[in-house]
Amino acid sequence: MQPVEKRKIRERKHNRLLLPGLLLALTAAVILLTAGLNRKPEPERTEKPEQGGVLVSRSPEEIESISILRRGGESWTAEREEGSLYPAGDRSWTVDPLIGDPLQDALVHLEYERVLTDRPEEYRSALADFGLGEPLVTAECRFRDGDRLTVRIGDRISGTEENAYYMTVDGDDRLFAASAGTVQDLNVEKALLRPVEQPRILAALLDRITLTDRDGKPIREWSLRGRITDPDAGENWLITAPFVYPADGEAIRGLKENAENLRMGAWYGEATAENLAATGLDEPGRRLIFHMAEGTTGTVSPDSGVYDVQDWPESTVTIALGADRDENVFWALFQDQIYAVNRLSFSAFTDTDPLTTAARYPAATPLASLSELETEENGRTTLYRLEHGENGDWSVTKNGESLSPEVFEAAYDRLLTVTVSGRLPEGTVPGETQKKYTFRTTSGGTHTLAFWPFDALHQGLTQDGYTLFYLIRDGMTELP
Repeated sequence: MQPVEKRKIRERKHNRLLLPGLLLALTAAVILLTAGLNRKPEPERTEKPEQGGVLVSRSPEEIESISILRRGGESWTAEREEGSLYPAGDRSWTVDPLIGDPLQDALVHLEYERVLTDRPEEYRSALADFGLGEPLVTAECRFRDGDRLTVRIGDRISGTEENAYYMTVDGDDRLFAASAGTVQDLNVEKALLRPVEQPRILAALLDRITLTDRDGKPIREWSLRGRITDPDAGENWLITAPFVYPADGEAIRGLKENAENLRMGAWYGEATAENLAATGLDEPGRRLIFHMAEGTTGTVSPDSGVYDVQDWPESTVTIALGADRDENVFWALFQDQIYAVNRLSFSAFTDTDPLTTAARYPAATPLASLSELETEENGRTTLYRLEHGENGDWSVTKNGESLSPEVFEAAYDRLLTVTVSGRLPEGTVPGETQKKYTFRTTSGGTHTLAFWPFDALHQGLTQDGYTLFYLIRDGMTELP
C-alpha cells in the first residue's frame, strides 16, 4: 500500500504545481481579451502603407487669387492677372517670380508624402496636438471656375527621421504628411513678395569705398591711387580715413568682394516720412558710398562661350544705414526703398578696424609691375632696371650691367615677404633716413620706403610719405 500512497502523493504534488500555472494562463488570456475589446481601433492598413501622391493637378493660368494666413496673424492676398501675381488692389508692382512661381506651382500641383490616417475621428478632436488648431500656414487658392482649394499646414512631424509636416485639405477627410519643400513654398512672409532691386557694385571698377557719419564726414575710407586699369591697381590703395596709409592688397580684395556681394533683404516699404521715421532713416547715422570709375568688364557666356564685353559709365552707389530691427538685422535705404539687411554682410565696412587693413609688407609692388628699383644707403645708389617683353620674358640690369633674372627674382621674392614688427607710438616724428627704396612701376607710379632710427633694435618706416609702423633693424633682405 505504501508505494501506491507515495505514488498518489507525488501525483497530488504535481497537480498543485500545475494549477497555479493554469490559473495564470487563464488570467493573462482574460486580460489580453479585455485589452483587445477596449483598445481604440486603428485604421485599416494595406500590406504596404500608402505613399506620396498628387491631390491637385491644374494650371497656374486657372488661378484667380491666393490668400495666405501665417501663424501669428500675418495675412496677405495676391491676385493673378495677365500671367503675373499682383498684391491685392495694387497693380504698381508684381510679386517676385522667385517667390510667386513656386507658390503657385505648390498649389496647382499639390502633393503629399504619405497618408497618415483616413479616419477623421483620429485627429479632428485634437487638432492642437498636430499644430492644426492654429496652423503654421493656411493657404487658400481661388480658381476662375469658382473652385476653391484650402490647405492647412501644422507642426513638423516629430519622432521620425523624415522632414515632413501635418497637412489637411478642406473637403478631404485624410491627414497627410507634407514635404518641407511644400511648406517652404506656401509659408511666405509678406515682405518677401516685393521684388528687390539689388545694388550693382562691380569690384573691378571700384576706386573708392567710404563710410560716413550722420554729418557726411568719412569715418572709414579706402581709395585707389592711379587708374583701375593699372597693372598694380590691386596693390595701390590708400586708407584715407581715419588716417592715411597704404592699404594691404589682400584686405582690399576682401572689401571689394564683400561690396560686390552686398544684398538687400526683405522689403519694408517706400521711403515715406512715416517709414523713414519708423526705421531711423529720417536721420541716418551712417552712409556707405561705393564709387566706381568708368570702365569695361567682360564675362564668358555660358551658352555660347563668347567673351561678352560691357562698358560702364562712372557711377556711385549709396546705402543709408538706419536703426536695428533686431540683433542680426538693421534697416537700410537704397534708391528710395527701405529694406532689412543682414548685419554680418555689412560688417566688413561698419565694423572693420582700418588699422587691420594697413599694408604690413613694405615691398608690395609685384615683379610683373616693377620697372625700376633704386636703393640709397651711406651715400651709395644702386639702380636695378627691368625690361619686360611682350611674351612675358624680361631682363634686368644692375647699374647698367646685366644681371641674372633668376637670381634677381629669387631675391625680390624674399624682399616681398618682409613684414613690419609693430606700430609706432602716436605722434612719433621720423628721424634722419638711413636707407631708402624707390619702386617705379610700369604704369608710371612711384612708391618709396624710408628707414630711420627708432630704438636699438628697430627702425622706423615711412612708406610713401606716411609713418605708422617699425620693423627690426636691417630687416629688409639683401638684393643681389
